[in-house]
Amino acid sequence: MSRLLQIQEHLLDNTVEIARLETALSQYPSRALGSSLKSLHKLHSQLEAEFREVAAESLVDIVSCRFFDGRERPTMALIGKAMDSFQTLYAVLCSAILRNQPNDSEHLSKEAIQESSFEFAYADSGAAGFVFTMPNDRLSFGETSLDAVMSDLFAFGRASTAEDVKSFAKQFGHTPVQSIYNWANALCASSSGADVQGKRNESTKGLVLQSAQVEALRDLIAVTSDLEINETVLEGILLGFDSKSRAFRFEPSSGSMIRGKFANEADIPATVTIPKRYSAKIRTLSRIRYSTEQHELTHELLTLS
Repeated sequence: MSRLLQIQEHLLDNTVEIARLETALSQYPSRALGSSLKSLHKLHSQLEAEFREVAAESLVDIVSCRFFDGRERPTMALIGKAMDSFQTLYAVLCSAILRNQPNDSEHLSKEAIQESSFEFAYADSGAAGFVFTMPNDRLSFGETSLDAVMSDLFAFGRASTAEDVKSFAKQFGHTPVQSIYNWANALCASSSGADVQGKRNESTKGLVLQSAQVEALRDLIAVTSDLEINETVLEGILLGFDSKSRAFRFEPSSGSMIRGKFANEADIPATVTIPKRYSAKIRTLSRIRYSTEQHELTHELLTLS
């Protein structure tokens, strides 16, 4: 068995003992139990330091995820969802960075999933925290995949404006943004904050988001969208026209039925007959919401002749 796995087993055993003693101490307070618990926490810190040292020698990166400020005892389902959404987020962002192009698809190859999967190491003592590892030569390109992905992820975690979101989406694609939204939404379900640390050798990159910051990030992505505007002149039959509701229904000579509203600046004849052939200038607004990837199409009638 490798030295890293030996330390990992000691950490797992130590965590179990800490949990057992904490339970016993809460039921039967005593100086002896308190002293034993203090010794176990000291041993845990020593083992963690040794784990990081051996991991560096073994070319292994470490990622720790800790949840705090949420429910006193978050459910397994909520923790599992938060961890699963973080793994997905890492995978889709890693895919975009390695291919050096935006990722607008949730589909990942079996190889991509395998290469970007974290391996469980041990549970942290105390708060709801977990430690994972990843061989740092898996996808190495100057800096490792962990370095690159974590740097960009942590930078986006500090986004404060819609332009920050749009800039990230333009560089990495809509799917990573949606994945960040899903992760933040999972944390919000238990009102939790998150502390994510990526460690390689002596270098540590991290992101700490209080529960209020997680909620703000989720809400920022939810209200941010991409908007494309196109104006086209079409020939077809005007089938519906309501001056009160400002609604119209137009069937182009080629293409699908178009329904929408008059634009505020629309130039409409004083008298309109239906059904009748017209030439219509129509503005189409195509909006994609980052949080859901849903397309919203809106049509506005500009001119009718």
